[in-house]
Amino acid sequence: MNINIGSPPIISPIDGINDTDFVYTSTTLQQLKELTEQLEIVGGGYIGLEFASIYANFGSEIKVIDGSETFLPREDREIAEEVQKVLEKKKIQFEFDSRVESITNRDGKVVISYNKKHLF
Repeated sequence: MNINIGSPPIISPIDGINDTDFVYTSTTLQQLKELTEQLEIVGGGYIGLEFASIYANFGSEIKVIDGSETFLPREDREIAEEVQKVLEKKKIQFEFDSRVESITNRDGKVVISYNKKHLF
């Protein structure tokens, strides 16, 4: 018998991430008692995209901020493009090629500051 207990979430070294309210990991996000109206997900990996889809289905406004230049860069382009279309139909927004610089509290909300990595 195999048991998958998962792995602990990796906390990115982002300025303010440990000092800011309303920052969740994949574990603590599952423990919320109330639905959040807006959710910004840092990283466009599989777990982040799962939560984006789940919370979009619940009615939350979702934005995924990802450092990659393209959606699911390691996957077949046709498959990745179809998955992206499905998620965009759920009104999930994507910011690619972006680096989160800081996370801060402001007026009872969280503000995520990010920049494009490559400016053309």
